[in-house]
Amino acid sequence: MEWSAKPGEYIPPVRCPQCGERQNRFSGRAGPENPVFDKIDCMVCGRVFDTEEYKGLVSDEQAGSASRMSHPN
Repeated sequence: MEWSAKPGEYIPPVRCPQCGERQNRFSGRAGPENPVFDKIDCMVCGRVFDTEEYKGLVSDEQAGSASRMSHPN
C-alpha cells in the first residue's frame, strides 16, 4: 500500500519513537488538492514528525505487520 493522505482515506497511526504511543494528530492540510499536512505529531508527548519520517514509519509498520501475518507464532 502506498502512503496517501487523501480526504476521507484512512491514515494509519504510527508508533512514536520518543514515547512508544500510537496516537498521532494531523493538522494544516491546505485542501483536498494538497495531500500534505503542515504538522504530524504525537498526541501524548508532542513530538513532531516531518512528512518523510512519517512515511518511513508507516512503511516500517506495514513491513512488520506483513512479517507477523506470514510468520504467526
